[in-house]
Amino acid sequence: MKAYYKWFVFLPIVFGITSCNEGLAPQPPTPQTRDLPILQIFTENSVAITSKDDYVKGTLKLDIDPNTESTDIIELPMKIKGRGNSTWGLPKKPYKIKFETKTSLLDEPADKEWVLLANYYDKTLVRNEIAFYMGRMSNLDYTPSSNFVNVYINEKYNGIYQLSDQLKISVNRVNVGEDGFLWK
Repeated sequence: MKAYYKWFVFLPIVFGITSCNEGLAPQPPTPQTRDLPILQIFTENSVAITSKDDYVKGTLKLDIDPNTESTDIIELPMKIKGRGNSTWGLPKKPYKIKFETKTSLLDEPADKEWVLLANYYDKTLVRNEIAFYMGRMSNLDYTPSSNFVNVYINEKYNGIYQLSDQLKISVNRVNVGEDGFLWK
């Protein structure tokens, strides 16, 4: 009972905070965020990602532990496009990544599709993660997994994003069985 009390005190504070980082360019990683994995996206010919409908081909490079000279670096071909409805028009864009084959990122179940949540309106960057955590605590049948990453697109720092599952019907995602459905 006491653990839930902390959430009831903490959640109004977090969900009550709204911030629009309008006009602020993403700052390079600070000492507090340097430990986050680094996700680099290189588009073919450094083409900008300007559409929610059309994919751009490229390469994803993920350095799982940037503070060591380890072999924990994944480099894979992929496609990327914008995503979101109201959020696509914001300065910090959310993205959808698609691989040719099912791929596991940061020890999450393998799948072809992943999303980068920008969390632009959330200065704390934790609202979605708190909701996901509460879903996991509640033992829901499905709650998206996520990991925070520092994102660079064509060598330009874009900020901290939340790498997460793409919500869809799948054995490793929303497993609805043969006669179930997903209501969007």
